[in-house]
Amino acid sequence: MSKGLKWTIIGVIIIAVLGGIAFFGYEFFKYKQDVKVPEVKKSAEQIVEENKSEINKVDKEKIKVTSKTDIYDIFHRMSNTLIVAEDGLIYGEIPINDESISQAMAMVNSTDLIDKSEKEVFLNILDAWKHKDFSNGVQAHNYAWKRLNGQIGRAKELREQYKTKK
Repeated sequence: MSKGLKWTIIGVIIIAVLGGIAFFGYEFFKYKQDVKVPEVKKSAEQIVEENKSEINKVDKEKIKVTSKTDIYDIFHRMSNTLIVAEDGLIYGEIPINDESISQAMAMVNSTDLIDKSEKEVFLNILDAWKHKDFSNGVQAHNYAWKRLNGQIGRAKELREQYKTKK
């Protein structure tokens, strides 16, 4: 094999490897960035006012959080009950029921760990779930998942029982 052909083959291999790295790096970046914020229909104040009696009944000892990660993890595990993950695996679940919704609302309302816009997003997610509207489950999951720096397990769709029948 001639010296020129050898260097040409090495050059082509290097270009192919670098191209593959660039392509997959871009796809991963796009995958992580392509997460929609769940819809905000009501203000945080309105939701808190509508749910004041349930929020006030919550034992404050049950809702102690020490970081944003605690809040994101609770939403992640609650939304895990609604979704099918791309890898088919679910890592932790918190059942969505009146008690867990009230506890999460009290937690979000009482914390200073997240800003007002995130409070509105999370309270709107919970408000929808309280009214048995789980259509935001994929967005809710991926919103929390992204904030937890999720690498695998992105939600791809709602579980069959939560899909709205038309």
